[in-house]
Amino acid sequence: MQRTIQLDISSDIFDKVMFWLENLPKSKVTLKNIFANSSDEYFHSDVDKYIFALTELDGTNRQKILGITPLHYRNGEVANKWKKEMATKLHPDKCSHSKAKEAWDIMNDIYNEMVSE
Repeated sequence: MQRTIQLDISSDIFDKVMFWLENLPKSKVTLKNIFANSSDEYFHSDVDKYIFALTELDGTNRQKILGITPLHYRNGEVANKWKKEMATKLHPDKCSHSKAKEAWDIMNDIYNEMVSE
């Protein structure tokens, strides 16, 4: 039986949940399975998924959810296209999510890293 769990939790509780999930037997759950179709099963929308990734994750988990590849760091056009797509969803003037401003700032930092290399 497969269950879907949706949580609104603080970051310290999130860390404990992630530790628990990472230490479950692989046959039951993996982080890859959780994030693979997360917009349909675990988040209300893509915006929620992107804001979660930007504000709560880092490294490869964040990059996978945001669709960032090494090409984004080598090709300015790809980076610009990614930023424009994110801007249509995350700009604080358009997005009413409580963490939209924080996510926007992090997204801009990531973009600046992409175009500075």
